[in-house]
Amino acid sequence: MPHLSPVLVLLGLALALSGVLVLRYTWGRKGVRSRMEVSAGWGLIAVSFVPWIMASTGDWGAALALAAFMTIGVGFITYAALRQPAGRKARAPREARTSTPEKSPINWKAGGRRVFTFLLAGPLAGVAALTLSLWLYGAMAHSEPTLRLFAILFAFPLIWAVLSIFATYDMPVIKRGGIVVLSGVLGALGTQFLV
Repeated sequence: MPHLSPVLVLLGLALALSGVLVLRYTWGRKGVRSRMEVSAGWGLIAVSFVPWIMASTGDWGAALALAAFMTIGVGFITYAALRQPAGRKARAPREARTSTPEKSPINWKAGGRRVFTFLLAGPLAGVAALTLSLWLYGAMAHSEPTLRLFAILFAFPLIWAVLSIFATYDMPVIKRGGIVVLSGVLGALGTQFLV
């Protein structure tokens, strides 16, 4: 295990914690979320990897940064779970509820939008993340093979997560789809030139 610089490790932890706190604050608010605040949270998390890598080697530092980030996330989830009130309100007796709820007409437009959002955040964002990761792999052609492999194994889920957030964001469907599809097209074009 390489020697770690305590100052850089603390800086990485502080940046990661700040990013998680910004995201927690933004997602916990009611109403419209600020795109700037969400971008700032993810930006702080991304920047938090730099001190970890500087504190150690590239692969070891990034692995420790991921472990620290996940530990911070689990800590916040545990804290939120412990603060949840025990149990739910009692349901009304069966007799008080209507026996046959009225059938509402099927809203095809809303259903289609949900299916499109699912496809956009899932497989389409995944394919776009894969093409961007392969572009990164090609751009690192002069690096060591293990470092290139580590970089795409790290970049792929991170890019997919970011694109999935944009795919489910509160903006017009065309704009969300454009961001994901354009990212995939850019990744595919970049891969053609580099790989």
